[in-house]
Amino acid sequence: MLKNSPIPIAILLLSMCVLTPRIAADDSKHLPAEPILGSDWEIQPDPKREAAQTIIPYRWSVFKNRKSSDLLSFATLTNDKVTDLEFYTDTALEIFPEGKAVWTNPANSTTIVPLSVKTAIIRNGLFAVDEVLTYCFISESPDRTNLMAQGEAWIQNRTLVFVQHTSSNPISYELVREISRDYIKRCGQSTQLAPYPVGGITEP
Repeated sequence: MLKNSPIPIAILLLSMCVLTPRIAADDSKHLPAEPILGSDWEIQPDPKREAAQTIIPYRWSVFKNRKSSDLLSFATLTNDKVTDLEFYTDTALEIFPEGKAVWTNPANSTTIVPLSVKTAIIRNGLFAVDEVLTYCFISESPDRTNLMAQGEAWIQNRTLVFVQHTSSNPISYELVREISRDYIKRCGQSTQLAPYPVGGITEP
């Protein structure tokens, strides 16, 4: 039994510490809801943020994977005029050209090569969103290795949300899809954003 086996108990406790996802803190307070990520993802400080946000209406946070150096980027924009998701197709390809916020990390030598930009109707439990923009691009620069990005964007109650995964290796859509679906739920539960409408929505 476990009570007579200290080694299995120690292993169990260690596994709980490793497997339990952590709530990202610090700079994630700039988002309407805190992302829940694994322990390998660390928030990246952005010392230029405070000055930039006096003129930039977006809020953002970027996380780096300590093993792969991949980046997960989150951004939101709240505005009464945020109603048409397709209007922000170009924005999706521009705000995180190298995985970091373009407002504080200009990417002057970067060329964006879109691979896919499309909208889809999705469902996520009781929290549903009419439309999600999915996009994928290659970020080219003579100063570094090419990067690949997979991202999603959606609108909730006049708030536009972006989630993007950026890597120096080929990546699939699965990670950003998993994280964005969870973040859709968290935004729906946030007191700063109203819940998504419910009913009649299916995921392709």
